[in-house]
Order: sequence, then structure tokens, then C-alpha cells
Amino acid sequence: MRLSGCRSRPLIGYLKALGLLRVISTQADPSTRGRWSGGVFELRTELTCDELAAFMLDRYAPSPVVSPWNGGSGFHPNDRKDAILALEQTTEPRFAADRRTIRTAREALSHIGIVDKPSTVQKLPLVRELRRKLPDEALPWLDAAIIVTGEKVSYPPLLGSGGNDGRYDFSNNYAQAIVRCLLSSSRDGSLSSLSAALEGGVTGLQRKLSLGHFSRDSSPTNSPYGEADSLGNPWDLILAVEGTTLLVAGAARRHGSALGGALVAPFTVYSTAAGYGSAVSGESGRAELWLPLGSRWATAAEVAMLARESRAQVGRGGARRQARTGLDFARAAGALGVARGIDGFERYAILERAGQSSLAVPAGKVSVSERPGAAAIQSVDRWLTSVLRFGKADTCPREIAIAIRRLERSSFALASRGDPNDACAMLEAMGAVEHAFACSASTAEAAGMLPLRRANAAPWIDAASDGTPEFAVAVSIASMHDAKPRSPALRDYLHGTENAGSKFDGGRRHAVHAGGPIQMLAAIHARRHLDAARAEALTSGDENGSAEARVTAAADKNARQRVEFDYGVQCDIRTARLLVADQLDERRILRLVYGLALLDHRAQPPLEFARATPDAVSPIFDVLAIAWMGHRLRGLPQESKDMLGPRPGWAARLAANAITPVVVDAVLRLRTSGQPVILTPRDLLAGSPSSTRLGPRLGAALLLPLGQADIREIADRITIRKPIDDKNQQRKET
Repeated sequence: MRLSGCRSRPLIGYLKALGLLRVISTQADPSTRGRWSGGVFELRTELTCDELAAFMLDRYAPSPVVSPWNGGSGFHPNDRKDAILALEQTTEPRFAADRRTIRTAREALSHIGIVDKPSTVQKLPLVRELRRKLPDEALPWLDAAIIVTGEKVSYPPLLGSGGNDGRYDFSNNYAQAIVRCLLSSSRDGSLSSLSAALEGGVTGLQRKLSLGHFSRDSSPTNSPYGEADSLGNPWDLILAVEGTTLLVAGAARRHGSALGGALVAPFTVYSTAAGYGSAVSGESGRAELWLPLGSRWATAAEVAMLARESRAQVGRGGARRQARTGLDFARAAGALGVARGIDGFERYAILERAGQSSLAVPAGKVSVSERPGAAAIQSVDRWLTSVLRFGKADTCPREIAIAIRRLERSSFALASRGDPNDACAMLEAMGAVEHAFACSASTAEAAGMLPLRRANAAPWIDAASDGTPEFAVAVSIASMHDAKPRSPALRDYLHGTENAGSKFDGGRRHAVHAGGPIQMLAAIHARRHLDAARAEALTSGDENGSAEARVTAAADKNARQRVEFDYGVQCDIRTARLLVADQLDERRILRLVYGLALLDHRAQPPLEFARATPDAVSPIFDVLAIAWMGHRLRGLPQESKDMLGPRPGWAARLAANAITPVVVDAVLRLRTSGQPVILTPRDLLAGSPSSTRLGPRLGAALLLPLGQADIREIADRITIRKPIDDKNQQRKET
């Protein structure tokens, strides 16, 4: 049977499916099984549709559901008691368990001496008394509604605060629904309501019947008429309450008091305000429910066992832990850290959007499949956890809280979907958070926040590679680092940290400031030359003369070996030309660099990015590139190599858009090194677009490390000489 009225969304549809499976398998057909298909519940049973309906109307014995620890439950002076009394007074055999349960509840209240609504202090002894004396048939509801861990009472959020939602008591309304359907209603009317509950439709709705947060849309009264009486199908409530008794908290028994509050319930975690359109940061929310969806046939006992296990773990090895937030659960689903046989989860956020009452907001489906983003997030797990915790603190400044909120949204998107765009968005958000902390180092220090350290770049490159030239440029720039740092690292220039990002610097002495993204990269290139020369002067032992004189003297000696970063992912020459030609999204490049620079690229293997097409012709960049990096060519005589490489002031002049002296000097050095260029400086400058941004674009592009093949291709094409034969040169050297 395909039951269109039992869908995984809204919440009451999911619970109805579980309730029907439980009732039919325990009372009518033990071979009954169920599964989810396209968001609709399917039931496989030996009963025909007519036989199933006849069983529900004539022989179905409702589960005993009482909540005497709550006001409004029907056991206290000011409560509505008509439904409880009707069940207590009926003589039908199928209500025998209900009668015993109601009688036992009254005896427990009398034994403890409770004559009015129980106080907070009285709840724990009352629950313990009920557990000792209630019939076995009533224990599933007790376990679903309230849990005792040590000396503490916990409430699974699915049933509010121990079986009530504000002033709404589930057990009393359940009793009223039973009376309407099985004791006081006509058989035809009850059959019509049952058909609508299982097959879908609006027939059989009755006034003054609320379904609580199981089926509440934007109206607290669940009414299309504003403040009019609520409308509901009593069979919806009966089956939904039956379904909740399958979701019993077994995790609390395994983990004890280590899992408190919402986490004692199966598939329940703390809220993450991300992943759905109405998510609001700081909104009062009890928890999230992640209800499993499986396409394989399962019995009610198997579903109950799955709920008791409710495994959702994040991390690997010794760092493995139970999921505690919605983000953790999404990560567990993307890293196969959940029980086998689950295809996905229907996510619900239990929020307080109706005064003291709750609203179960559908927050989308998340599939269970291995996603690259899970490994990427795992590499920053500890840092991310501490950052998100600080973002919810009252002491978190607004600008930092906004950046952290964006990080939370992007991390959830990456964990739940795993698209490269999601990974790029999270990288950008990570960079924004780090920059916000760096700009407020005192706040970060007071909160105990540290820069992100030792996060492997490899899983991030794997998750975020989107094939765009912007990403290739960002990886190439962000990956540049020194084997033994002598100068500030790239992330120090970007964020204002110090010692390669080991700590925040309140003075932000190394931070580079410039106009736009291109100007920023060009200025970093110029600053790198200056700092490298200064480091060489300080280590050369030259104590004579001024600091400027020492820097200049050191810069004149073997400058090219000191200004370059030791390592970095090589960039395709065509992609670099696109950057010079202003054909790339430079703002996106810089946003990605801010995030990628936080990662550890030392173990990053060589990457193969697709070659950019079409190629952008840029003779002036080619000439400067061969002058800048020509010393890397194998086969060149040593005296030629010594003449090539960046010279003092080149990067600074390009950043200031003073292109002419750099081009003239570069052409002269190429000629002196035996690699004369086929174009004169005048030809190069005349053929280049006149723009105040050309110099900074050249400075930014020359920051990119090019590969041997690209450098050789430029040298063979624009210089007047015979192509270099690497093999012959190696034989000569041998």
C-alpha cells in the first residue's frame, strides 16, 4: 500500500507512518514491513485495505498514554477530564490497558501525596514511581516523553517538555481523539477520517482539535481562519502519538549523563540555524530532529532498534565523537558515520515561534553519501567548533558574529551538499572570520581564540576544485611558502598575523593595505621583496651604515634567490595571462586566497588544472616573466642565470604603475644574459593597453610561480636564440 497521507513531510506524516507500522505489526500482522519511496511511506502487509480499515475501527487497542506529571493531563483539578473519564469508564476489552494505566497513575499520585499540578521537585519521584508500577504497555510512552539520567529529568524535544507543548498536553488530546474516533463517533465518520489520514485529503477534519507542533504551519492554531477554532483529523493525532513510542532514547543508556538535554533522544541534536530559508541566528530553538529515511523494507522492531542505536558520529580514529549539532549530523551523513541502511534524513527544526508553543519547521532532506566536504571540514573541526561556540556568546562583537554566522551557513551547505561552490564559499567565510579576529586581536585573545593552524590543504583542494581559472590562481598564490621562514608568510600579509599565522598581532605590523584586489596582490609582491632584502641584510652581519643602505646592499647581491617563495603550486601561463588581461574575477580570487592561505600546503601534491582557453596575448607579461623566472631554465649557463631574476624595486615600480623602467631594465638584462628579445621596449609598451591598472596586474601575475614548460615556451618564442636542448646540455655537463 502506498499511503499518500503518510509523507515524510510534515512531521505528522512521518510519525503517522511509524505509528501505523507499529500498530499493524504488533496487533494484526507480525510480517508487516514498511519503507520510504519518494518521500511517501509504503506498507507491505497480508491485510487488504478493507481488512486494515476494519481492524483499526473494530479491534485496534490504543497504546496507554498518560502524563500525570503535567498540568493539563486530565489528572488534576483544573484539567479537562472528560476523555480520561470516558476511557476509564468504558468496558470494551480493547481499552483494558488504558484503564489499568489510568488507575495506576492515580495511585502513584496519591502515594506521593500530589493533589494539584506536580511541582518541579515532585516530578522525579513521580516518574520513578510510575516506572515501577505502570503496566508494560504504558512504558513506551513514558520512555518517549521523559528520561531520567541520574538525578536529572530530561525531555526529548519531539514531545516538548515531557509530553506537553506550552499548554498543549499530548496525552490528553490523544485521549480525546480516541474517544472521538472509537467511542463517540459514528463508524462511517471515523472511517472517512481514517481514509483521509492514510490516503491524504481534508475530509474528516474536526473543530477544536489541535495537532500540536506535529502539524502546525504559520498559524499557532493551525487554522486557515486566523483566530477561529483549530481543525484537525483525530486519526492523524492517534497514529502520530503511536509513532513517537518507536523513537525511544537508547543513547542515554549507553552514554549516561554525558549526553544531556536534547541529546538524550534518538536522532536529536542541538540546533544549527542554517540550511533552510527561515533560519534566524539566535532564534530560540529546542533542538533538531533528523528522521531516517530508508528504501529497504523494515519491521517495526528494526525501526525501534535503529532509533535506540541512533548512531551519528563525526571524526576519525581517536577524534571520533557523537554528533551534537545539526552541522555535526550533516557531516556524519556525508562521511558515512550513520547506521547502514539509511538513504537520507528528513530534518526538522523545533523552534519556538508561537509564544511558548513550538513549531516543527521542515529544514530539508540530507542524503547519506560520501562527500569530499566531510573530510575537508574534519581538518578544521576543533577550530570550527570553538569559533561557532564563540559566535553564540554574548561577548562576541557584532562584526565578528556576522562573519561567524556566514561561516556556519557555508559549513552546513558544504556538509549537506558537498558541491565545489559550497567548499569555495566556506573557504571565503573562513578567511573572513580569521580577518575579523586579526583586526580585533584583543577580543580574540580575551576569548582564547587562536589562528587556524595545521589544517591540511589537500582535502580542501579536492572539495573546492571547480575548474575555474580563478580557483587555480587562488591556489597558486595561497600555496606559496618558505621551507624556513625568514620573512612574514603570505597569511601574515593578508590578515596581519605574525610568525606564519601562529598568533594574532594587535599592531598588525605585517598587514598589507591597498585599494582593490589586484593592487593588494601587487603590494604584497612588492612588500615581499622588501622584507626578503631586509632579512638578508640582518643575517649578513653588515652592521655599517643605515638600515636602508644595508637593505639596498643586500638586495644587489643575488636578489632573485631571496625574494622568491621556496614552494608553491605552479600556475598555467594561460591563466596568468588572463589575470593580466583583466579577464578574471579578481575579487573572488582574493576572497579565496584569504581562506586558502590559512591551510597547510606543505603536503599538497602537484596539481593539474585545466589549461585556460582562449589564450590572452600579453607580450609585455611574457617578457617580464622570462626576465623574472628565466633563471629556472635548465641548460642556461650560470652567468646567464645570474643576470636573470627580479631586481630590487621592480615589484614596487609595477605596483605604482611605473612600467617603463621595469620593461627597459628587463629587456637589457635579457640581452646581457644572451637571451635578446625580438621586440624592443618601445614595441612592447606601444602594444600594451594604456591603463593605470596594467602595472599592478603585471605585479600580481608575476607573483604566480610558472612551470618549467611554460617558461621554456616563452623563451623559445620571444628570444633570438636556438631552443635549449636539455638532453644535450645535461650530457655536456656530465
